[in-house]
Amino acid sequence: MSVDALWELICHHTYKWNGTATDLSIYDSHGTTAALNPSNFRQDGATPGSGAWRFWATERKGIVIQPNSGWGPLVGVRVEFVARVNTVAFARVGATLIDADNSFHIGEYQRHIGAKFRGDPVAYGPSWDWVVSNFRMQNDQWVRFMWEHDGLSEMRLIIEGAEVVRHPVLSGVPGVGPKGISIGNTLDGQHPWTGDIDEVKVWRLDPNRVRNQFLGRPIDNETADCWARYVDSMRAAFAKYPDCAKQLTTAMRDAVNQSVREIAAQGPETRQRTSELAARYAELWATNDIDTPEMRQAISDLVTWLRLIGVQPDEDDRTKKLKSSRCWKLITSELAGLDCDPKVEAMIRMFGKADDCGPERDHRTA
Repeated sequence: MSVDALWELICHHTYKWNGTATDLSIYDSHGTTAALNPSNFRQDGATPGSGAWRFWATERKGIVIQPNSGWGPLVGVRVEFVARVNTVAFARVGATLIDADNSFHIGEYQRHIGAKFRGDPVAYGPSWDWVVSNFRMQNDQWVRFMWEHDGLSEMRLIIEGAEVVRHPVLSGVPGVGPKGISIGNTLDGQHPWTGDIDEVKVWRLDPNRVRNQFLGRPIDNETADCWARYVDSMRAAFAKYPDCAKQLTTAMRDAVNQSVREIAAQGPETRQRTSELAARYAELWATNDIDTPEMRQAISDLVTWLRLIGVQPDEDDRTKKLKSSRCWKLITSELAGLDCDPKVEAMIRMFGKADDCGPERDHRTA
C-alpha cells in the first residue's frame, strides 16, 4: 500500500469560484463565507484566477465548516495550506489558519508557523501538544506548507516540500467537536489570520486502510466464502460477549500502538528499516504470494529485526495477560476455522505460532 493510500481527503477548498468555499472532497465539507466582507475576496491568489480570501486583524469570523462524518474519527491528520501574510497588516500572536473544535489548530506565532493537537487518549493533561517551526513568514510571500500527524508516533511541518521540524507524539488526534471548523480565524473569532488564504486541503488517516489492504489480496470465491464465515463468526462472538469484545479490541490496539512507539523512539533510521521490511510483507500479501519462500524470508527478516531492536510484542506482559484471559478464550472459542484458506495457514506457520498455540487456536486467532 502506498503512503498516499493511507490518507482520505475530507476537505478541499479552492476559492476561485467567486470566493465560494466549495468542497471538492466526497464529504461536502463546504464552508460558510456569509460573515466575511465580499470586498475581502481576491480574484488572483497564488496564481492568476486561483482566488483567495483576505483576513484582517479586525475580522471576527472565519470560513466555518460544520462537522460531518469525515471529521471523526481522525486519529491522524494531514493539512495543507497555500497562504501568505499580506503587506499591510502585521501578523499578531495567535493568527489562525485553521481551528478544529477540541481537535487541532494551525497558525502563525510571531510569523513562525506552528500546530497543536489535543491527544486522544489524552496524554498531556489539560494542555495540547505543540510543534513550531523556525520558518519565518515574509510579507507578500505565498507559501505552501503542510502539517502532518501520522496518528501514532510523530508530527511534522513541511514548508515548500522540505521538512523543517519533526516532533514525537504520544497519542492520536480526536475527532472534531460540535462547534466545527474555522478557516482564517479561531472559532471564537479572537485570532484572525492577517493575510490571504488561497487553498486548503485536509486529509485523515483512512479508517478503512487496513481493510482495504487486506481485501487487496486476490482470492477466489471459495476463499472469499471462507473469510466471510470467519468474519460472521467474529461478529457473532462480539455481539455475544460485548464487554469482552471491547476489552480485546482496546488491548490489541494498545499493544500495536506500543510496539510502533517503541520503534519510533529509536530514531529515523530504525523507522525506515522497519517500514521497508513491512512493505515487503505487504507487497507479497497484495500479490497473494503468502505461502512462498519469498514470504518466509520476509517474515524471518521482519521478526529478526524486531527482536534485534528489542521489540517483541508476544513477550510483552500485557499481551501475555491478554492471551491468557477469560475474554480471549471466550471469543476465540466462537471463531470459525481458517483451514479453508491454506495459504493463510501456511503463512501462520511461518510465524512460528503453531508450535506455541497449537493448530486449532492458530486457525481461530489469525
